[in-house]
Amino acid sequence: MFFFLKYIDIEMYQKQEEKNVEISNNGNKTLLINPNCPIGIIKDYLQNQLLIPDDQPFDLCTEKGKQIKLNEISVIESGLEILKEREIYYVILPNNLDETPSILTPLLSKQSKEYSDFMLLQKKRSSIIKMRKGSSTKSRDALSNSSSTTKQ
Repeated sequence: MFFFLKYIDIEMYQKQEEKNVEISNNGNKTLLINPNCPIGIIKDYLQNQLLIPDDQPFDLCTEKGKQIKLNEISVIESGLEILKEREIYYVILPNNLDETPSILTPLLSKQSKEYSDFMLLQKKRSSIIKMRKGSSTKSRDALSNSSSTTKQ
């Protein structure tokens, strides 16, 4: 029983963000993790391995962008209930105050294929959501216009 975690060290990620430092494709690392323990232990282990500061919130998401929302899970919940066997997960850092990023940004080298594929998927998902919101607004407007027309 294990899952994969792909990441770069948080220090490298911050350098990449601040100074536009290029990290080679092989800058990504992979951890093999046994989820057969409480989620709290897994979180602590990840925080120690990735050198994430105690005050820095983080989360995991699947390759397809499904956010795990670790902070909403009890620390005593079994990792086996949450994390799927042989699944690949990415570490994400929230990019706004409510800790629910609209576009998830993985802790990966920006030059890596994994990063490119993941961000492309995020852009597609964002476009679909915008289209759905636009069409539901148009539908609502059409309904309100038709109801106001019938009232007159």
